[in-house]
Amino acid sequence: MPALLSALDRGRARGRRRWVVAAVLAGTVAGTGVVFARTGDDDTCARAPEELAQVWGQAQRDAVATALGAAAPGYASVVWPRVQEELDGYAAGWGAAHREACLAHRHGERSGALLDHQMRCLDQRRGALAETVATLAAADADVALRALEVAGDLPPLEGCRNLEALSSEQPPPDDPDSAARVAELRGQMTQAQVLARSGRLPDALARAHEIVTASEALDYPPVRAEALLLRSKLELHLPDQTGEEVDRLTRAISAGFEARVDAIAAEALALRIYALARQPDQVARALADEPLALALADRSPTPAALRGLVLNNIGTAYLARQEPAQARRYFTEALAVREVALGSEDLEVAYALVNLALASEPGPERERLLARAVAIFELALGPAHPETIEGRLAAAHLADFAAGPGLLRPGCAALDRFLPGDVVGRARCLLYLGRLALELGDDDEAELAFVAGAALVDDVRAGPRLTDHEAAALVGYAALGTGAHEAAIRRIEAALGQLPEAWWSRADAAELRSILGHNLLAAGRPEEARGNFVTAVADYAGLVDSEPRLGAALARTRRGLVEAWVALDLARTPEARASLAASLGFYRSAGPSFARQLARTERFVAQTGTPTAIGP
Repeated sequence: MPALLSALDRGRARGRRRWVVAAVLAGTVAGTGVVFARTGDDDTCARAPEELAQVWGQAQRDAVATALGAAAPGYASVVWPRVQEELDGYAAGWGAAHREACLAHRHGERSGALLDHQMRCLDQRRGALAETVATLAAADADVALRALEVAGDLPPLEGCRNLEALSSEQPPPDDPDSAARVAELRGQMTQAQVLARSGRLPDALARAHEIVTASEALDYPPVRAEALLLRSKLELHLPDQTGEEVDRLTRAISAGFEARVDAIAAEALALRIYALARQPDQVARALADEPLALALADRSPTPAALRGLVLNNIGTAYLARQEPAQARRYFTEALAVREVALGSEDLEVAYALVNLALASEPGPERERLLARAVAIFELALGPAHPETIEGRLAAAHLADFAAGPGLLRPGCAALDRFLPGDVVGRARCLLYLGRLALELGDDDEAELAFVAGAALVDDVRAGPRLTDHEAAALVGYAALGTGAHEAAIRRIEAALGQLPEAWWSRADAAELRSILGHNLLAAGRPEEARGNFVTAVADYAGLVDSEPRLGAALARTRRGLVEAWVALDLARTPEARASLAASLGFYRSAGPSFARQLARTERFVAQTGTPTAIGP
């Protein structure tokens, strides 16, 4: 589960939806608004609609609606009205901010230098809107799926009203060519951000690397710091980390200090905490950065948003150290800070809710947190967005087993309805539905889900893929119904060889070894099965205190171990008796959701004559 939440948490842990550094967002294109505002003509303060019409007029609305409808007809009918609402609202807000700044200068309330800062900031926002509209107007199916995210994640306009932050910015270079180059690079940063939001991370990263290289040729520290931060944030989205991300974030921290932009240094330091927490031997170093990160956040123009990021990532570090009580304390504070700073329906709030649920004890409060998070994901991103589906997967994993299918099925149904070609998402949904059915003892439903999911595994090699662990699990579970044990054994053994030796992979390894044990047992290889069951039981037992939900998998795996002992005619050994007693004890205490598994275990005791230390 930490691996899933680590993936889900990339966005919230790095705050990628909140470009909270005003300097990062200030100025990307030539300041035409500045020229208009300086003329002294009252009419020029009303020219914002003319500028906006070139970016988001009726022609652009029609182009976006047509593109979305062609790329994903069913889904577009659901998300297009909300996309239009988002873009209309942003355009209206931009116009109001532009007129407000223009009139304030006209009335002598703001200096010409401050107006320059505001207009550069507003020009950048207009450029971001233009880039967003152009991306949506050329949408393919992947972009259409993320249309709400692309439209709803524009840089906040409030940064252009933060006069204190704007006045503290370093002005552009005096040299016109250098100033134009700075504006060009900032425009390219906007393009990279839109590429990332639209699901084109490799393209976004390639652009970010180019921007970093170009920024190093300029004698202007702020844009170099912005470029380093952007590249580092995008790299943290990559599923496989090399360790280089920590060094690059350290460079971004130093660049932020050199540029005298505390907010960049603070955000980079918060992200480094997260990156370090993903390395088992670096968690202590991550936690040691807390005081400095919080102090820097408090000195930034947007202290609440950055403070929420730091608190969230410190919580992630405590989760990595398997200290849920401490993690819960930090996630609770991060949630409260984000709700005040960003609003109760912001995606950062949803991420904090999932994290808090992960660190909380099972029960109604955890399920309330999860239900609220899923509602925010669906509202902000749409029912079939990958992160909405991941949110449902996380909720189904953390909620009571009996409640899990109800949380997950709407997401799976949305994929089937709107995105039948998303075989990765559909296969992952089937894997999770099958796991829930398996633990609840509904073998028929589990087999249907696993066999259907396994049929999709080899259809995804040409594009986005399931992880090796997910693919092997689906194939292995399905083989228990289809009889294709040898092929499943080979695939599972290969996947085990690819798993990293990290804390978040321990549960994955335990699951694969349990599946492997069942397939080996079915293939007539009980001695090998016993070895894998023993290892899986040890891994699950080592995790169950911090992740009580794994108790169900542990009980089922212990029963599988006894099945192997029975096949080896060792059912009456003390080890077999203890394992079966522990399995039976779990199911007897786990409540009505596990009635089928309890009955099966009791039948197994009766059929094999295996004595246990537990009475009837």
